[in-house]
Order: sequence, then C-alpha cells, then structure tokens
Amino acid sequence: MERLTIIKTTEQAREMLERLQRVAIETRVDEYATERAKPVQWLDCTCCGQSYPGRQWWNQDTGFGLGDCCVKYNGVNPSAGESTSYGVPGIHFLIPPKPFNPPTLFLSSDELRQTAETEISANRNAEYWKRVLSAI
Repeated sequence: MERLTIIKTTEQAREMLERLQRVAIETRVDEYATERAKPVQWLDCTCCGQSYPGRQWWNQDTGFGLGDCCVKYNGVNPSAGESTSYGVPGIHFLIPPKPFNPPTLFLSSDELRQTAETEISANRNAEYWKRVLSAI
C-alpha cells in the first residue's frame, strides 16, 4: 500500500530524514538479508524507462529503480557497494542471472526397455529404438 506524506514544517522534514536514516542503517545491519529476500521483479529504469529485473529500493518510487542499462550513464560504480539513491549492485540492480540447469532425466533399464518396445511397436524411430534395445 502506498502512502503519501506531505511535509509542511522543518520538524517534519527532520523526522522524515531521521526515519530514512534508520531504515538505511537497519538495512545494512543484516547484510541486506531482508533486501535479498525481496522478490526479483520487473522494474522500470528511473533514467530511461526500460524494464529490467531488479528489487525495489526504499529510496525509489514503487516500480522504479536504476536499470542495468543506465548504471554507467549515472556514474554508479558496480563494485563500490550501496548507493543511497539506487540501492546495492547485485541486489537491487545488476542482478546476476541464475544459471540454467536443464533437468536430467534418468530411466531405469526396465523403463527404457518398455519405452523402446512401445516406440518400435508404434513404428516411431524404430531403427533408433532397436539400437537402444541392443545396447541395454
């Protein structure tokens, strides 16, 4: 849920700055574990509007963040750690892709034999399956 806060006095501005500072400190205390727990989602780059996969940073409007496309343009050093404006590289933007591990299928000899016989009887790649049967 979004909440709009209108700051009218200097005291309110100070309170808001203190609150933001507390949030920033709490975020660093747990080595960003709470930030890493947030889901990776499609956000819009605050600079160019391009969509990118990232996590929401508290100092950006909901649905927006620094896109991977504009890190260099904005002068953000990817190895420097937290940026108060954009978040943490590798957590909020520049998230490394997950490695793709295709599923490995294993069939027992009996299952393979049954599959081969079914395929041969249906006359689907019969020569291939005959070779498989002879190799079992």
